[in-house]
Amino acid sequence: MEKVEIRKYKCTFFGESGLNQELADRLGLKFPDAYMYAESMCKIALAVKEQSGMGYCIVPFCHTIEAESMGGIINYGDAVNGPRPGGYVCETADDLLKLPDIDFSKGRMSEVLRACQLLRQQGEDVILQLTGPFTLLNSLMDSRHIFKLFRKQPDEMMAVLVFLERNLLSFADAALKCGVNLLCYADPGGEVSIIGPERAVEFVKGFTYPLLKKIEDLIGGKAVTVLCPGTAFALIDTKAAVWGALDLGEVLPFSFACVRAVGKANFIGEVCMKNGKYMIKDGKLKTLELV
Repeated sequence: MEKVEIRKYKCTFFGESGLNQELADRLGLKFPDAYMYAESMCKIALAVKEQSGMGYCIVPFCHTIEAESMGGIINYGDAVNGPRPGGYVCETADDLLKLPDIDFSKGRMSEVLRACQLLRQQGEDVILQLTGPFTLLNSLMDSRHIFKLFRKQPDEMMAVLVFLERNLLSFADAALKCGVNLLCYADPGGEVSIIGPERAVEFVKGFTYPLLKKIEDLIGGKAVTVLCPGTAFALIDTKAAVWGALDLGEVLPFSFACVRAVGKANFIGEVCMKNGKYMIKDGKLKTLELV
């Protein structure tokens, strides 16, 4: 059997919201309220977009929104350190399977979706961050328990992954209905250097690829999904996807190129979506096509 090696990708943007104390002071934001309500989320997203020179607004500003909506404990932080896990609520697969599905009508999740809608009504392009399973689980359970469950209770963990997939797809669908025209999918906690090469290959085939195929169906030409390069490499290296190219006709920064790709490509994975000023110098944006 051919040995598959997935390239390692070191994320240098994980945890960065683009916000800083100086910007927060200028906007008159108070924490943690600024992370709790749609109006302040819009202020942050617009200010960060302007400051960074990117072509889209990024919402939300962390990888904790899904876990919190399932019952996770979150430390909301401040302008320098954004929302992050504040404790664990699960120890077993059974604990995870007892968590509720996301209710999109309440809490910070509802405010995130409303912020997306408000920004789109203002004519802004919005990229919504979706958090992959390993990173999501790290907000609910100690990583030691996560790897133990994958190793000793694979059937139970598969049931957990089905639960997470259902909720991630519901989140994507809710965002699209709010007018979001770009999605981002990233799972820094599931990088090959963390979970190991063998599990990484299994995970691409058993979860990532099937999930993205369903997201592709959801998009239906209405949006484009920007993949973390780590996810893109995993798909390419396991031959679950191939590179394509979109001729932009001109040199553009990556974030503006992504906006240009809406309706013309389903997946992009060349650059981290937070590296929006990266120049596509030859005018050809690398796309991914699932096989």
